[in-house]
Amino acid sequence: MSLHTNSVSRGGGSCPVQTGITANTGSTQATGETLTVGFNNITVCANAGDSVTAPAVKAGDILRIKNSSSTSTDVFPAVGDFLEAAAVNAAAALAGGASITYIGIGDSPGTWELCN
Repeated sequence: MSLHTNSVSRGGGSCPVQTGITANTGSTQATGETLTVGFNNITVCANAGDSVTAPAVKAGDILRIKNSSSTSTDVFPAVGDFLEAAAVNAAAALAGGASITYIGIGDSPGTWELCN
């Protein structure tokens, strides 16, 4: 796996950037490639349902995910967390070419709330 990490600065702050992410084979929370707070760019998803896992929720954190692959990727929350109103630990599909932005509500266990 080739993973590139850096950050982008704007207005005095910075946002971590993680590119070159490969979604892990199999759709499980435990095996999903772990994302970081900030911007994450999935470039490889070989099979529909290959997965990534969000970091633990922290109030106010922003999690942006872009799926640059052409294949739908499953996005899981960290163990015990939620994505939107879905059940605890439940995945959400992110279509190939799509992006999504979440904001952390509460601390883990918490909810990644959709903000786009």
